[in-house]
Amino acid sequence: MAGSWPRPAVGRAVFDPPGAKEWHARGEEVVLVRKETNPDDLAGMIASNGILTARGGKTSHAAVVARGMGKTCVCGAESLDIDLTAREIRLKDGTTVSEGDVLSIDGPRGAVYLGDVPVRPSEAVPSFEGELAPAASRALTPAVPPPPRPRDRLRSPPAAARAADAGARGWPPGARPRRRGPRPRCSCRPRAFARRPVGSG
Repeated sequence: MAGSWPRPAVGRAVFDPPGAKEWHARGEEVVLVRKETNPDDLAGMIASNGILTARGGKTSHAAVVARGMGKTCVCGAESLDIDLTAREIRLKDGTTVSEGDVLSIDGPRGAVYLGDVPVRPSEAVPSFEGELAPAASRALTPAVPPPPRPRDRLRSPPAAARAADAGARGWPPGARPRRRGPRPRCSCRPRAFARRPVGSG
C-alpha cells in the first residue's frame, strides 16, 4: 500500500466521480473510493479531499494526479474489497463501509481509518510551499545536507566577482589546479579512408 502527499484527509466515502461532485456541492468533505482511477475520474478527484484505491502504487494514475494537485492519496489497499455496484467496502473482519461513512486516510503512512480521526496541520507542507522563513524551513530538515555550492575556475577577476556573487567557491585568480594523470587525447581526429566512397568512379 502506497501513499502520497504528506498530510491526512478526512471525508465521506463516495464511490463515483458524479457522486463526489454532488457531495462536495453540498459542502461535504469527500474521499473518492475507486478500484483504480483513470482520466475519466478527474472531476471527482478534483472535488475530493482524498483518493483511496485498491490497486496501484506510487506511479499509478491516482498517485501521480493527486500528488500534482496536492491531494492525499492512498493506493494499493488490496485488503479492501471495494464493490462499486453495491457502493460499499468490505473488510476481511466482516466490517462494511457504506457510501456516506466517514473515512480518514494517512498519505505518508498509507493507512486507512474508519471514522473521523483528529488531525493537525502538517509542519512540513508550509516549508514545501514556501510559506516559512528560510531559517525555520532549515530547522525542519536538519538531517538533509544542503545542496552543493557551484564551482568555478575563476580565471579572471570579473569572473571571480560574478561567481562569488552566485555563492561559488573555487581556486583564486591566477591559480591552476594540479592535473593528475596524462592529458586525455582526442579520439575524434579525421582519418584518411583507404577505400573510395560507394558510388565513386
